[in-house]
Amino acid sequence: MACGSSENQFMQNVYFLLIDALWYSYAKSGGYLSGALKISLSYYDKFIQLQGSIRVRKMLLEKLKALECSLHGVRRNDRKWLEQILHPEFREITRSGVIVDRTETIASLADELSPTIILSSDFRLLSIGECCAILHYKTFNSDGSRASLRSSCWVYSDRGQWELAFHQGTPVAGAV
Repeated sequence: MACGSSENQFMQNVYFLLIDALWYSYAKSGGYLSGALKISLSYYDKFIQLQGSIRVRKMLLEKLKALECSLHGVRRNDRKWLEQILHPEFREITRSGVIVDRTETIASLADELSPTIILSSDFRLLSIGECCAILHYKTFNSDGSRASLRSSCWVYSDRGQWELAFHQGTPVAGAV
């Protein structure tokens, strides 16, 4: 199930009930903090940290999805936007296997006369430390053609923003 799902909510409710029962036990025992209560509080703290981590991860996924999708739509040939979002050391391995750098990518995209609208789905995030993340997803044209598997490496730069450092597109087996 996804973050924020009913299973996640169920587990949170179980922890709250467990803590309530143990606090009741604590009060009934005249204030003696039992080992079980200490352990449950420790697990509860870890659960709360995990919940925070899940929220942060979900927020990062949404942020990087939005940035990635901005490169699939109307901003795709906006030179100023591309210069802002592409890391100075950006490299791409294109769908056809060609390696291009930042300058070539910006020139190519900025010169597109009618940018292709790219649809995307199945986003998955792999966090690598606090300042780096890999985004995996699928793309295809609106007519279903040119299906590709995509991977993008995003880094949080010294300029205080996420920048695309690397991208690779690989055709889905059998895709035209």
